[in-house]
Amino acid sequence: MNNEQIKNMMTQHMTKWGIPEKRIIEIVAQDNSRFKETYDEVIKLFTGGSILDISVGKGWEATFGSILTEKGFSDVNFFGDGDVRDKWDIESDSYNMILAMEIFEHLIVKESNRDKNMFDSSIFFLKECKRVLKPRGILILTTPNVCSIQRIRDLMENRPPYYHYHWREYSFNSLKYLIDQSNLELVELKTISHEFPDKDKVILDFLKVNNCSLSNRGKHLLAVCKKK
Repeated sequence: MNNEQIKNMMTQHMTKWGIPEKRIIEIVAQDNSRFKETYDEVIKLFTGGSILDISVGKGWEATFGSILTEKGFSDVNFFGDGDVRDKWDIESDSYNMILAMEIFEHLIVKESNRDKNMFDSSIFFLKECKRVLKPRGILILTTPNVCSIQRIRDLMENRPPYYHYHWREYSFNSLKYLIDQSNLELVELKTISHEFPDKDKVILDFLKVNNCSLSNRGKHLLAVCKKK
């Protein structure tokens, strides 16, 4: 699907979920490219079987799973209303693919999840993804990139470099570390959503002059992991 088709389907499904029109316009404007790039990854990697869509909230990211269903994916399932920071009521080795879009940054630490191998809810979440994936199953995860050009712009304009309702946001290296700790196999980690407005060119120039890396500066991180 192209960007326009993704935009139309996002609008249609969020309208059905009862999201206000003004909010739909905002979401589509800021997330259309992420939806498109994630959809392309699903098409490239999915070889059949069942999908678990773990949504950040009803009517928002759940829209992605609804789009997959409309495009002919026959076995798309939603996590439901449980707390993903607790052990999931799902049997091990159940799904061929898990989609975890924009939920990772919301995982507030639960004291009950802490031990020497599982020190916060982020690793607990990844370990549960691994448990319920079938052997060689795929996890596709997206989350905001705290080292993006947008976040640097926020700091320069005296805004916090993350949304107030996010527990934490991750860099390329910090997300890689957590995936390594979960014993998932990291197939690919990259940044997406690289559309920089003209006002951000000065930030790119600043980074160049100061010999800072320009790589991995997209708005979102996208990780593809496999169950070993």
